[in-house]
Amino acid sequence: MELLKSEGCFSTEKEHNRLYISGSNKRTFSPSELMIASIASCSGEVLLSTLERKEIIITDMKIETKEKRSTGLIKRLEHVHLHYLLRGTALKEEEIKKAIHLSKKVCPMIQSVQGSISITESFSIHK
Repeated sequence: MELLKSEGCFSTEKEHNRLYISGSNKRTFSPSELMIASIASCSGEVLLSTLERKEIIITDMKIETKEKRSTGLIKRLEHVHLHYLLRGTALKEEEIKKAIHLSKKVCPMIQSVQGSISITESFSIHK
């Protein structure tokens, strides 16, 4: 990945997509928003894959995130909570709990920040 500084922010490009990143420009994604999105999307992909292997079909998934930062000068990201809103056929709470627990253990992004950022999860099933 290559980042280019221009127009008051950094940007990177992949094929036909450009991503703008800046901690001070409200119209771009901030580095911490990208970190949270990376954790959430990676976790979501791993969860979907885990459920698929168990032949549990998810027809729709939304992930809501909440963050907690330290109160010091740096305002370090300390905690991210992921709430999965799931829709599918004949979803069983116990199976979803097990899949989320397993997904947390194998998600590369969660494992990359383990020990630095606390990650918790919850879910709800929607019909």
